[in-house]
Amino acid sequence: MIGFKGPGYFFSTTPLSFSMHITAIGLGLGSWVICALIKVSGPKLIHAMPEMGEDAEALESANTFSSRAHNAVAIVNLEEEADSKD
Repeated sequence: MIGFKGPGYFFSTTPLSFSMHITAIGLGLGSWVICALIKVSGPKLIHAMPEMGEDAEALESANTFSSRAHNAVAIVNLEEEADSKD
């Protein structure tokens, strides 16, 4: 729609500039690179990522992951406070 005058006029769009085209291509290729790295890295990295779903088990899993991350940050903050008091 943005590359042709007819549909662009109907949808009130304007053509992309050269830098916009390069940005779109870069973002697209970047997502391919990230996907390839995840696939090559093996199951350890894939299983480390939280699963998102709509059932109760997925919600519990996400909450567990979130609470573990929160506790890890809280422990680091407590250690930093203890070091600053010494």
